[in-house]
Amino acid sequence: MRRSRNDDSSLELLLDTMCNAFGGVMFISILLAVMVSLRSTVRTPAVDNAERLSQLERELELLRNEFSRRTLEQRELERRTAEMSSDPRRRLLDEIVFLERKLKERTLQKRLVEKQHALARTELENARIETLKLARTRQKEEERRKSLEKRRDDRRKELEKLKSETSSVTAKKLVFNTLTESRKMPYFIIMSQDRVWPVGPDPVGGSLRPNPAVQATESGNRVICRIVPGKGIPVFAGKELWPEFQALLNGIPPDRGPKFILGKEEAACFHRLREVLKNKKIFHGFSLEESTGDFVYRFTDKARYEY
Repeated sequence: MRRSRNDDSSLELLLDTMCNAFGGVMFISILLAVMVSLRSTVRTPAVDNAERLSQLERELELLRNEFSRRTLEQRELERRTAEMSSDPRRRLLDEIVFLERKLKERTLQKRLVEKQHALARTELENARIETLKLARTRQKEEERRKSLEKRRDDRRKELEKLKSETSSVTAKKLVFNTLTESRKMPYFIIMSQDRVWPVGPDPVGGSLRPNPAVQATESGNRVICRIVPGKGIPVFAGKELWPEFQALLNGIPPDRGPKFILGKEEAACFHRLREVLKNKKIFHGFSLEESTGDFVYRFTDKARYEY
């Protein structure tokens, strides 16, 4: 096959040379025909035609020389081609060119395969990372599901326990106390900072006067009372009532009921006091005020008391 390629190359060179020679001959023939036609048609002036003919003859000679030179070059080329076709170095050169072309093709194929392998490795690594992410997410969801199931089981156990306890509890009657009217005149007691200040009013010389624990100011039928610092009585002594406070409650006449005046900040202390008073069955009432700084009570002929 290599020899056939060499033969084709030599044949191509020969055909190329022959075509060039044929073209040169055709060019000369056409030029001669043109010159003859010009010589036959133009007769005057004679001097100009002679000069023109001499110039054309010189050009024709140059063309003949060029044709001869090209013919010699073509023959020399054919000879060299024939010599090179039988030269083993030419075959070796052709084999080197063929191997270089094959090497380039193999190199390109290798680079293409390497790129494909790199792309496949990258895609595989991305798939592995996504798989790890999905596995972590699934593990977290599984842990959350187990936690929720555990909470659900715990709630079920608590519910079952409450149901069993509820079924064993006997029915009890709940009693709620509401505000009711009473004929008992209230005995006012101001409660502030876990202490109490008796207001009364107490009977003094045939009339009712506020207790000295408060500073009182009368305005018509209204009495404005303000606690006196240092006159307050503690409510509790540990878990029991303070003895002086207990004595105050015991000294209230039976036809009167203690009514406590307190602010929102005394709710915790009063709640504890109410439990003690209810256990001791001591009748009492209370009134919530915005502030225990000033307390006002009135004298009236038509009084209604609520506890």
